[in-house]
Amino acid sequence: GGFAGISNDSLIFAGGAGFKGSRENYQNGKNYAHEGLKKSYSADIHLWHNGKWDKSGELSQGLAYGVSLPWNNSLLIIGGETAGGKAVTDSVLISVKDNKVTVQN
Repeated sequence: GGFAGISNDSLIFAGGAGFKGSRENYQNGKNYAHEGLKKSYSADIHLWHNGKWDKSGELSQGLAYGVSLPWNNSLLIIGGETAGGKAVTDSVLISVKDNKVTVQN
């Protein structure tokens, strides 16, 4: 449920949702690995550098399940869902220049 795109040749991944602890549950044989866990929403913005993801910025709040598309050499995020399943209609523009992330709400 995260957002991905490219700005100035930098690969961006932002936001997303998941259940912390579900991987361990699954590895321990629990097929419904998310059962009993609380969904968390990430505000992190990561850039792909030298074969790994580096945290390079943050959204104003945890966000997932919206639309992401390229716009003017940036990543445009429209809508989504925040903690508690609250739907949002806001848009966010993420751009990268000289490995620095700029977020416009």
